[in-house]
Amino acid sequence: MVSVKAPVFGVSLAAMLTVLSAQAKPDFSGTWVLDSKASGIDKTQKVAEGRGGGLPTPTEMVIKQTAAEMVVTSVTPDSYAFSGNPVPSADGLFHFTSTYRLDGKEFPANCPPCDAKGMASWKGGALTISSKRKLFAGALGYIETEDIDVFSLAGGVLTLERTVDTVDGPKTRKLVYNPKR
Repeated sequence: MVSVKAPVFGVSLAAMLTVLSAQAKPDFSGTWVLDSKASGIDKTQKVAEGRGGGLPTPTEMVIKQTAAEMVVTSVTPDSYAFSGNPVPSADGLFHFTSTYRLDGKEFPANCPPCDAKGMASWKGGALTISSKRKLFAGALGYIETEDIDVFSLAGGVLTLERTVDTVDGPKTRKLVYNPKR
């Protein structure tokens, strides 16, 4: 008598391991440089003229990740990318650091001078950071916005899909980053 239990068990185990590995939480640690061409960005334009689609677009990100948190230092030549009154560093670039809790609990989001709270969640191999903020918008008074960043890794390339609330409605841009060499 031939038993089919062993092959079925082996196929089931292999399928389960494939699903588990596909859902593993990636480590985004490293220094990442914007691939302007893959991101559809014209580097000759200023951000205010449309480079980055009017969205904050770091040209470099340094990410340090542990099981508990992810710290992202974004670097850009344009102050538009950051809230508040940023001052360029000695290198002439703007550096902005955000710390995200990865345990699914709410955390204060770095968004001077506004009141902001964030939350991270994992779905498959992607990390979603949702930041809700309340800020004063002149004649509009206080407004509430939600920005969503989705980080994913594939083939050694980091993709950041960034959705930002604007007065014209949400804007989304897919940004592609390569490891710094």
